[in-house]
Amino acid sequence: MATAQSAGALTFCILLSQIQHIRDRRLASWCPWLLRDEPKLKQPVKVLVTRAAGQIGYAIVPMIARGLMLGPDQPVVLHMLDIPRMADALNGVRMELVDAALPLLRGVVATTDEAEAFQGVNFAVLIGGWPRKEGMERKDLIAKNVAIYKSQASALQQHAAPNCKAL
Repeated sequence: MATAQSAGALTFCILLSQIQHIRDRRLASWCPWLLRDEPKLKQPVKVLVTRAAGQIGYAIVPMIARGLMLGPDQPVVLHMLDIPRMADALNGVRMELVDAALPLLRGVVATTDEAEAFQGVNFAVLIGGWPRKEGMERKDLIAKNVAIYKSQASALQQHAAPNCKAL
């Protein structure tokens, strides 16, 4: 009895395999795009955006996460940096990205710590700077921004990946 059952099971498996092969061939002739292999996704890259809770940063991070910057097959881990008083807004941006369930987004790091934000990044989009206030002269604005970018350049050198590209 056991031999008859195993022979029957083997016959069933062979028959099922043949039916699937015929079905796949028919499906391929009717709808070839359904049987194409999924494109192989690359390893995720880390992308840093400074001043991510600001107007420009808020607009650019979803674009990066959707693949508009690095392509539709490049997964990303977004690192977002902002100043401490913008921590709540930065966390809000992080939650929006997570809620959007973007297929290329593999992770989000939202922080006010430069060392954590720059850790291992492959691309750095340096947006943040000091806004010009009324009565400020150009040299005052440049002096404020030099301090910001000097600090970020130091963090980039110390913590980013050796092949990091900065924009």
